[in-house]
Amino acid sequence: MALIVGLILLACTLVLIYVGLRIGAAILRTSVRLTNAVLGGRDLDEDDYRHRASAYEAIPRPKSLGGIRIPVPGVGYAILVNIVFTVVSWVFQIGALFAAVIFFGLALPERTEAPDLVALTESLGTFAVSLGAGQLATVVVLKYALPTTFFRAGVVVVWQLVICVLIGAALVGGLFALGAMNGGPVSVPMRSGGGWV
Repeated sequence: MALIVGLILLACTLVLIYVGLRIGAAILRTSVRLTNAVLGGRDLDEDDYRHRASAYEAIPRPKSLGGIRIPVPGVGYAILVNIVFTVVSWVFQIGALFAAVIFFGLALPERTEAPDLVALTESLGTFAVSLGAGQLATVVVLKYALPTTFFRAGVVVVWQLVICVLIGAALVGGLFALGAMNGGPVSVPMRSGGGWV
């Protein structure tokens, strides 16, 4: 019986991972489309000719990617890019976190100590450095994986964050709406002595 339950849990986990990867791919593809819509540019596939007198002369392809739309990745490639930039982002975040801790000389405070604003500020600074390093790593991976410029890759990351915030807000709003339809706010499970479960 335990084997069957384990296999069912494994199958559910694999399905959830696959659905999460597909959602991530859809977010990346939508972010690329929004970036192209906002920044414009021309496609790599377009004929690039100018009219001079009566002859068409080809303009050579630019050596930089500036002004060229980002090619929208396929679903499989978008999943692969998401996996790569997630792993690279985690590595950069952990490395930046340790570097910031060493730089600031942070140590875990004793439980009996009163909250210290300087320590809190240093902790928030360390957290900000870690998040910034993760976003920078994401921009670098997208720059080389899509291929595009750093600026356009940065705009793709911003669109990804905006889309994720909107999805999160819609989910939280939906939960509160469902709770309101049941006659009250969404109940949060609490322990008998206080605190969340």
